[in-house]
Amino acid sequence: MVKIGSLRTYSEARKQLTRLIRSFHKGEIEQGDFRALVYAFSALLQFFKFEKDIELEQRIERLEQAFDGTEPEGEVGKKLREAIAKAKRDYNEAKNEKED
Repeated sequence: MVKIGSLRTYSEARKQLTRLIRSFHKGEIEQGDFRALVYAFSALLQFFKFEKDIELEQRIERLEQAFDGTEPEGEVGKKLREAIAKAKRDYNEAKNEKED
């Protein structure tokens, strides 16, 4: 059985999955074991994406609450509008990646 390294972050899990795929192609892992591990990795990576979606939703909510129904003027208003637009773009991109 192939040793699996750290899976604490999305990046670490993605790297381990890549290593697992290479090991499978080299014939170091049996198909049944590979299939079970890929299924587990898939669930873990989906969890990381779900966690990121929640963070983005919370960020958007905080920014919208900062508006509090009124739109600040000047540089502060401009920066706040830009931050909200960026948060919404990030959220939509994450949502689109999840659907793919």
